[in-house]
Amino acid sequence: GRRGEEGRSLQKSRSKWVLMHANSAHKHALAEVLADPATLARVADIKAAAEVAALATFLTLMASQPDRVTYGYKHVVAALEQGAIDKMLLSDNLFRARTIARRKQYVGLVEAAKEAGAVVHIFSSLHVSGEQLALLGGIAAVLRFPLA
Repeated sequence: GRRGEEGRSLQKSRSKWVLMHANSAHKHALAEVLADPATLARVADIKAAAEVAALATFLTLMASQPDRVTYGYKHVVAALEQGAIDKMLLSDNLFRARTIARRKQYVGLVEAAKEAGAVVHIFSSLHVSGEQLALLGGIAAVLRFPLA
């Protein structure tokens, strides 16, 4: 039944759980835990691990099935318009563009990708994976189906 499904999805997410100590069970204790540098480092590691895995998938496909990936703003937009994006990879630098119009362009792109059912990964430009993504123009995508 419903409870069994919930239990299975909880078990699947176990690797993402972070066990931390709090002085109480009140809301303010959550702020205390989240302010702890050790907690932030562990949560950042989990986020970075997802980004590293997404980039690894992209690079593997680029080598083996290049028609299943795309990169660069125009190519990614074209793939999005065809409903082809499974995973979108963006550098956080893009959201710090000089012009507000450019920043809004990327925010709109992320929203459109999410609405189309794509998983969006925002990479830190300070992380090695983000540096690798920057070499591809800061934006790339793994496609649901091959595009010429």
